[in-house]
Amino acid sequence: MSEADETGHPPETGHLPSARLAGVQEALRNLIARTSDLDVAAALAAAAREIGEVRLLLDLPRPGGRRAHMRVPETIGTALMVDDRELDAAIVDISVGGVGLVTDEQLAAGTVLRIAVPPAGWIEAEVVGASGDRLHVRFRSDDADTDQQRALLDLVMRHYE
Repeated sequence: MSEADETGHPPETGHLPSARLAGVQEALRNLIARTSDLDVAAALAAAAREIGEVRLLLDLPRPGGRRAHMRVPETIGTALMVDDRELDAAIVDISVGGVGLVTDEQLAAGTVLRIAVPPAGWIEAEVVGASGDRLHVRFRSDDADTDQQRALLDLVMRHYE
């Protein structure tokens, strides 16, 4: 049996099919940009949307899996507030429940911080672990308001459009 990837999916059923379908989706978008036939463009756009929905289903966390939320790659320069210090950082992946980020500062698990997540704004979070140079940060759910949650969901969902 294969080991699960970082999303909790086995590699053969997790991101590999979704990544391949993302390539097909991108090829469809390229065809849409090159066609002048509106009917063909509409049919290609419908197919691209359908593929996005299938990718979304493939990437949803599995019951009993390690992740509660779908995580997607996203690179965003950001800032952290730890105590009264502002630190530079980069978000490298994101979900509605947290982020993976890289910073020069070593932060221990349990460190409470605020993170700027454009366009959601500042959200209180907690470091839950680290691997290599990556920190795993979970948002404190009580801190994110509805507009922030919607902005986070939009960041995740644009990977499937």
